[in-house]
Amino acid sequence: MSYSIRFVLRTEKLNSRTGEAPLRIRAIKNKETLYKTVTKIPPMTWDDQKQIVKKSHPQAKIINALLSKRKAEFEQTLLMLECTSDNFGVNALREKLHSSLVLDLFQFAESTIKKRVDHGKIGTAKRDKSAFTKLSKYVGSSLLPIGRVTTTFLEDYRDYLLYELGNSINTVATNLKVIRSVVNRLYREYNLDWVNNPFNNFSIKVEVTERIFLTEKEIATIKSAEISQQNILDRVRDIFLFECFTGLRISDILTLKWSTYTRNGQKRFINTTMRKTGRKIAIPLNHIAFMIMRKQAHERNKRLPEVNPQTRIFTWLGDQFDQLSEIQQYNKINSEITRINKYLKELGRSVGLQKTLSTHVARHTFGTLAVTAGVDLYVISALMGHTNIKTTQIYAKIVDDKKISALDSIEELVWDLLEKK
Repeated sequence: MSYSIRFVLRTEKLNSRTGEAPLRIRAIKNKETLYKTVTKIPPMTWDDQKQIVKKSHPQAKIINALLSKRKAEFEQTLLMLECTSDNFGVNALREKLHSSLVLDLFQFAESTIKKRVDHGKIGTAKRDKSAFTKLSKYVGSSLLPIGRVTTTFLEDYRDYLLYELGNSINTVATNLKVIRSVVNRLYREYNLDWVNNPFNNFSIKVEVTERIFLTEKEIATIKSAEISQQNILDRVRDIFLFECFTGLRISDILTLKWSTYTRNGQKRFINTTMRKTGRKIAIPLNHIAFMIMRKQAHERNKRLPEVNPQTRIFTWLGDQFDQLSEIQQYNKINSEITRINKYLKELGRSVGLQKTLSTHVARHTFGTLAVTAGVDLYVISALMGHTNIKTTQIYAKIVDDKKISALDSIEELVWDLLEKK
């Protein structure tokens, strides 16, 4: 035999948080070595001499069965390659094994999450990491062979999230959608039989939630409220109204630089790339939005043409933001959004509104006002950066409900008048 196969526990790569180290299968051929991680286990549960996981591990039978299968697949692949070529190397082995190994969903998810981070999708990566951490706790292991993920498994996990953890229907849906996305990607990447995909016969239910928005009168109340410019609520009001009248996400507003502002005759625009979708977008500025921008320039004792184009329109993120890493930038943006939302609640109370203000309310207000004004849904969808027109159609439904409510109010008024007669 011109090759050797053995399992190796990489204790030098021990995760101090989980107490687990990667267990890898090692193949040596012509003095070349190939490693493949099979799973992760606590070092004290590994018997190196017998090459098995000790019975003290709660998943010992499952993991040992997986190890036997992995080793058999390695040996079978090596034998097949030897039959066709005496001079094959580990690269040929790696290519053959890529599509034939037993697949661990957690390991595949980890690589998927890493790719998201590498592509700057920090928020999505954190969401996915949270979903799979929760799933790992449910399974009670860092190993989950894809074959174990059946429709029944998904139904049991859904019930666990709903009734044991007390998650809301929409939180459960978010977690299951993350898992579905990774499972579907795994099936596509490894060309698995789609008939066996557990999500074929599993539906994810979503509960429609009420979208809070402000009426024209409520916006006017906020805009006309007397607030000192030295009060932080004045800064909060500016950014809230700017979102109401542009529809931009708060994360995009916070990162806007003066270089995104352009003028074509009497028309003014913000030209930017949305952080969430990567789409380029041109937002026309109405008078109120423009006056808010001009106010930001005046607070720097500058006229618009004099403002440094590389500085930010709103100053919440500070001057050192560009020097931060992508993850640090993501955390900084989230921190400032949390702070803004805290002050928005205070702003709403101070002007006597019954609704709880938030950055989401501002964006919903833009969508609702745009539909009310008769703007085409596809135009609104483009302005708000929606990837699906169905998201925009929610605002049309809200406006329809407003019309029905208005007609009901008229009917009640008429009946009141008739009864008085």
